Amino acid sequence: MPHSPYPIITDQPLLEPLSEQHFPALYEISKKTNNIEDYQRASPDHAYFLRWAHEARDEKTQSWTVLMDGCICGLVSLENVIEPVVELRYFIVEDYQNKGIGSEAIKAVINNTSSAMGHVRTIHAQVTASNIASGRVLVKNGFRQIRAIR
Repeated sequence: MPHSPYPIITDQPLLEPLSEQHFPALYEISKKTNNIEDYQRASPDHAYFLRWAHEARDEKTQSWTVLMDGCICGLVSLENVIEPVVELRYFIVEDYQNKGIGSEAIKAVINNTSSAMGHVRTIHAQVTASNIASGRVLVKNGFRQIRAIR
């Protein structure tokens, strides 16, 4: 049974724990590849999407929808949360990019991780070399590049 991520309180953007009520909107978002270029497993196949969405809510993953004005504009996930080293994954819908929303969402998740999950020692993230904006978001939130993989 999936566990619920801890609540994160912010003014804007609003972060809600991922639930099945978010799946229809996320499915529509996932069909537009510009929205999730670097996230993972984009597929217009509904059954494939549902498998992915349920994995985003399993016992090793905590995920939050990023909402602005009541609309889903992204997703932030921490994977392998039972380990001391977790993986941060996120995407912001194309129409909401370059507005600081991703930075604010990631900052809120990171700031709340240390207090809610004291066993987490390190948070890793990956971006493709072509996604310069995403790299800047990570640097703005205290990440540093360890290596480049071609």
